[in-house]
Amino acid sequence: MAWTDDLTFAIMAKATDLTKKVTFLLSIITDTMAEHAMKLSYGQGKTTVVLAYRGWKAVRERQKMEKQMGNKIALPTEHYGCLEVPVVPYYKHLGGYILRSGAKLLEIRVRQALAMQN
Repeated sequence: MAWTDDLTFAIMAKATDLTKKVTFLLSIITDTMAEHAMKLSYGQGKTTVVLAYRGWKAVRERQKMEKQMGNKIALPTEHYGCLEVPVVPYYKHLGGYILRSGAKLLEIRVRQALAMQN
């Protein structure tokens, strides 16, 4: 999914491979953009990652991300060295919320609050 300066990728992988595949894709994107004189901004509200671990060993891998990695992905790049990309529980895109759990309650509450304002 893409919109002006926003881009979203869906990556399907085993829970044990998800972080590795996301890191690989982000490294390619970051270095490709650098070769075209563009640089991503990493941080809350900027370039972030939502990881939704599912299946066998999902709980273990999510806990590893939260505790050992501090909810950050260490991103090795050719042009900028090692960067840190925050892992967040949700992503806001064009006013809509995408949660790692797949739940829609936050989206419903936000839409309801907006409707009540009018």
